[in-house]
Amino acid sequence: MKSALLPETLRRPVLVLAVLAWVPITSTMSGCSPMNGYVMNESGKAFYERGNYTFARREFERALIDDPYNSDYAYNVASAMQKQGDLISAEKMYLHALNLDPSHQPSYHGLAGMLVEEGRTAEAHDLLQTWAQTQPYMPEAHVELAALQQKTGDLAGAEQSLRQALAVHPHHPKATAHLASVYQKSGRVADAAQMYQRSLAANPYQPDVQSQLAGLNSPNVPSPAMRMAQVMPQHDPTLAKPPYPHMAQRVPTVQPMMQPATMPMMQPAPTYGAAPYGTPAGSVPAAPMTAPAPGRDVPVPMPPAGTPQPIELGSPVPVSWADPAHVPSGPMMSPGPLLAPGPELPAGVDVSSGPATQSGPALEAYSQPVPAVTAF
Repeated sequence: MKSALLPETLRRPVLVLAVLAWVPITSTMSGCSPMNGYVMNESGKAFYERGNYTFARREFERALIDDPYNSDYAYNVASAMQKQGDLISAEKMYLHALNLDPSHQPSYHGLAGMLVEEGRTAEAHDLLQTWAQTQPYMPEAHVELAALQQKTGDLAGAEQSLRQALAVHPHHPKATAHLASVYQKSGRVADAAQMYQRSLAANPYQPDVQSQLAGLNSPNVPSPAMRMAQVMPQHDPTLAKPPYPHMAQRVPTVQPMMQPATMPMMQPAPTYGAAPYGTPAGSVPAAPMTAPAPGRDVPVPMPPAGTPQPIELGSPVPVSWADPAHVPSGPMMSPGPLLAPGPELPAGVDVSSGPATQSGPALEAYSQPVPAVTAF
């Protein structure tokens, strides 16, 4: 009779396969899914802190699927939804977290805060008041209600709610800190300092409470850095002068942008000879306008005869300011108008050393101003 045992060559592979098949079964029975949910939740927290709420929501949802009765994971999913702007889903998930744990303080806080942001302050007040009435043994319920009352300006109601919280837990650090804040806003500085000290005695790791207490003890005392900045100009005269005085006197001006040739001007162009301020309209005749230059849609104002103009680069030089021997008689720079050639000089007149001293009809023609000069 043959033995029913496996051959020696097959026994070891079969044992290895049996062990590999038994590992997932034992891990599921021993609660490995909650451990996987913890890993997914930590990954989601990392994404949330970096502001990547889409990936954070995905990781939080995986954690909640792995551990469906965890109210913290449900709250994290709701927070990510709220950051994404999906307020309807966030509200439903906050309520789901409260169904999992009716005393879950973060979910009450998040849901009430979202309702206040949406302008539903009355609903937020009813939510927290119902929690405080149904679970009066929870100091967190009274603290959350007091925080909302303090935010809406009901300091008397906030003080009453905080006293109820302290009746349940006399050394509750958050309740004493909030009560100190109510005292501070009410002008009871001594009572506020006492309550801040009481809160720090219960939990010394509260930077905000330490800052508030320091402000109460020295309200008008400047910080060491401010005192140093005030004393240094007394010892160093160079620091007594105002920094960058030219910056205080300079007024930034905006240069007008050059308008394209095809764009009509939004305001009428200024004209030479316009009436000064305080002069009735029409008492000073406006300067004559010339025909628009080629390539321009807006006529360029021209000065009246005898009015000096600034000389710009690329502009023809007025004849009355230039040497007659160097006045161009040919075409000027485009697109400006042309200067007509003057009369010929008589023979024997030397104009190479400057303006001629002789008088005559030929030279007097160059001494008259030319009103047709256009400045570009």
